[in-house]
Amino acid sequence: MYYPVCATWPDLRCWNSLQIPRPEYPEVIMMDETLELSLEQQFRQRAFETLVSRMSPEQAKDILVKLHKQMLLQEATYRQLLRHSLSA
Repeated sequence: MYYPVCATWPDLRCWNSLQIPRPEYPEVIMMDETLELSLEQQFRQRAFETLVSRMSPEQAKDILVKLHKQMLLQEATYRQLLRHSLSA
């Protein structure tokens, strides 16, 4: 389902002006679970899980927001590299 882009989630001003029901929370889309992590990646994931388990809820929320921003920056970088490689 298509949802309009809003500045914050959920931005009620966007939803109220439209005649579509607003979701309670954003849908989380996970990557294909059949991909396997390398041994080093599994270790890093376990270390991250341990770190997060020792955080307060506020610290965990803060790191989650920062992680999301990093993922968006990574996606933008990949798109720019792909665009550059296709134009060359």
